[in-house]
Amino acid sequence: MAKKFQPAVREAIDLIWQHYDAESAKRGQKMLRRAAAAGDADAWGLLSRTYLGAANLAVWETSRLPVDLDEADECVRWSILGGSAVGVLCAIERRGLYPSERAAILEHWGSGKAVLEEAATYAEEGGEAIAAELLGNCYLSGAVFGLLDDWDMDDNWGRTRMALPYLERSLEMGLALGLDNFKSCADIIYERTGERDKQEQAAAMMEKFCQAGVPHMLYNRGELHYARGEYEQAYTCYEQAAAAGHEMSRFSMGYMYRFGLGVEQSAECALQDYLLPLAENGHFPSMIQAAEIYFWGDLGEKDFTKAYSWCEKVLDKYVELAGKNPFQASGFNYDLVLPLMCYCKYYGWGTVIDREMAVRTIMEEIRRVEEEGSVLPEYKLALLYRLKGDIYANGSGNYDVDKSLARTYHEQAKSYEGFDRWLGDFKWDKSSEGFGCRFAWAIFGRYEDEKTELTDVENIRVWQEERMQKARLQGREKLQPWRLCIQLPSEGGANFVRYEEEEIENALNLVACGVYRRLMLDKMDSDDRLLVRCQAKKFQLYANVNGQEYFRETMEKKRALACLQRWCMGKGVKTEKWMPCELVPKTHKEEISAVWKEKTKDKTEQFIPVHA
Repeated sequence: MAKKFQPAVREAIDLIWQHYDAESAKRGQKMLRRAAAAGDADAWGLLSRTYLGAANLAVWETSRLPVDLDEADECVRWSILGGSAVGVLCAIERRGLYPSERAAILEHWGSGKAVLEEAATYAEEGGEAIAAELLGNCYLSGAVFGLLDDWDMDDNWGRTRMALPYLERSLEMGLALGLDNFKSCADIIYERTGERDKQEQAAAMMEKFCQAGVPHMLYNRGELHYARGEYEQAYTCYEQAAAAGHEMSRFSMGYMYRFGLGVEQSAECALQDYLLPLAENGHFPSMIQAAEIYFWGDLGEKDFTKAYSWCEKVLDKYVELAGKNPFQASGFNYDLVLPLMCYCKYYGWGTVIDREMAVRTIMEEIRRVEEEGSVLPEYKLALLYRLKGDIYANGSGNYDVDKSLARTYHEQAKSYEGFDRWLGDFKWDKSSEGFGCRFAWAIFGRYEDEKTELTDVENIRVWQEERMQKARLQGREKLQPWRLCIQLPSEGGANFVRYEEEEIENALNLVACGVYRRLMLDKMDSDDRLLVRCQAKKFQLYANVNGQEYFRETMEKKRALACLQRWCMGKGVKTEKWMPCELVPKTHKEEISAVWKEKTKDKTEQFIPVHA
């Protein structure tokens, strides 16, 4: 017989995940908090999910619930300690299990398999839709295999077959949250078997949820219409979703007004009614669109001052996100605004002229385009090549005047589609302010207080990457200095950068009893590391310090823990108590070498989401 949540928890679930407005979500979250405080372990787990944001559809985009990963971790920890199998699913859906959580699971259930069996009773027919959706997600991501440390079914097809029935059940019970993942499964089935039944079922489900007014589904259907060029139908879907507060739908409406897709073209309406309010709230696509509207003169006159200001805000926002995602090295695509900034800085339109720096930036961006390919639309490539031609025409930077090269690059710029539309009426000369500054600097030199923060940098990209790296380092200071990496007896593992110090002792205890194969403290930007495993009741410790490898053995757990704690404090190892690996007997040296070469098949590495 299927298990059910208590009535207050079910009501809260309905408010958060089956209503689509911020007020209902807020009320539901408060109800979960009250139920959790009264001792409901399931409520703690579901409450943790409400703090994860909409990035991976933990909650709907329209819920407006604040993101707080620390609160999410605290809630899910209470849920697991309270014996909630659903709480375990809430944990593994987004990250690996902390050592303390793994220990609590073993103490309460005895095994991961027992947790899974209990969780499945909530996901049975007649049970809880959100439990079925969670279980389906955990199978699809491979998180269940990490819980079990059993990877026999862990391939794309195995995950799909295990996830599909649970996702399907959650949809049939009226929870739309799992439809995106169900559709992914349906697509995989079609690719493998040629059967369209599940794709057709997904389409029917989307129609059902669109009729029910689910904003996310209306937006998805709008995207389908847009991709087919059915702009009026797309606009209708976006409009319905936007009415419920769906931000990307509002952005799409603004974009369509800007270009007259399915609606009468109106840049004024696009900017004032849709894009600018979103941009002022930090919505990236809208921030870029605001810069473009001002730069290209969609409103009639070009406003380079506002355009450049929005470009700066885009770069500043990326710096902010880098600080919140200190281990994320990719996904920060600010290429779209650099050509605009190059023009403004080269000619002094909308900002203080910095021609030499602009030249370096233009040349670097074109080098990247020619060597690495480009994500830029053609009219922005045309802008860059036009500027490169101007560099040779004017002899800017360290480049001599070369009229032949200037003509070549000007002609290349004109060959790009959209040149006349986008660049035909541009001024290719310094602004009056830029001309005056350059003239004065040529006579008197440039005073320090007249320089901008970009004047002496190599180029805008290098400057931006340096700012982002500084923000990452500051972000890392708020986390543990050493990454905690654990490996299970089979192939699974998890890495943590957010953990309490006692988790190291918890991890060592699990190494001692064979639950973990090993633990390691390392840094992503350093080769220094300390690894501990337990063989024949002896703790074997391997350290790499500044390229020198050391080995130590002890039967006392407290000594092994003391070594780990000393390492965490940045004190390295007391070399007089450790044996350099080159002095270890040959047979043992080969074993040490094998340990270093082991690769963790990391199924559940913990990253810090963008909205951390």
